[in-house]
Amino acid sequence: MVPLQNPVLVREFENVARPGTWSWTWDGRLDDNTIAPAGIYWYRLSAYVYGSAPPDRDSNRSDFLHIEHARDQSGEPILEAEYWGYDDKGTPENENDDEHLYFVRWYVLKDTRYASSGEIWLFDPELQKVGTWNLAELPCVEHNNQPDGLAATADGTQHGVLVHVPVNMLGEMGKSLFVV
Repeated sequence: MVPLQNPVLVREFENVARPGTWSWTWDGRLDDNTIAPAGIYWYRLSAYVYGSAPPDRDSNRSDFLHIEHARDQSGEPILEAEYWGYDDKGTPENENDDEHLYFVRWYVLKDTRYASSGEIWLFDPELQKVGTWNLAELPCVEHNNQPDGLAATADGTQHGVLVHVPVNMLGEMGKSLFVV
C-alpha cells in the first residue's frame, strides 16, 4: 500500500454563481503545473455558505450524506472489490453475453435520509472509465440482495453490492478499479 502524502490544493473556487449547476474538469496537473503521475487521486469537495460575516469554515460543512469505507476486523479500510465468479448466462457456446461478478464491499452511508442517487464506476488499467452502474439497481449482499444501496442512517448503513461486468469491459490486462 502506498502511504498517503500530504494533500495538495489543486484549485479553490470562490464566488461561484448559485443556485445552479457547476462543474470543473481537472487537467491532471499539480499545483506547480507539472503533470501528475498516473494513479488514483482522492478529492475533497466542500461548499460553504457565508452570511454577512464569514463564520468559522468548519461550522459550514454539510450535515448531509457521507460515504465511508467500511473497515475490516483490524480497523483497516476495505479497498478491494472481491471477484465472485463468472456467469455464462446458460450459453456456454456464446461468450458475448458472459459476465464477471464482483462484490464491491463495503461502503457505509451516513445521513438522516437516503441518498437520491449514486453510481459505481469501473476504470480499466489505463484509468479510462469503461462502465457505470446505478447503485439503486444493484443487489446488496448485506441486505438479502435487495436493491437498497442508497439507504442511509445517521449511524451509518453498511452496503456490499454485486456488480455484473460484461466480459468485453475487462479486455485489458492489469488492475481495474471500482469507484463508488
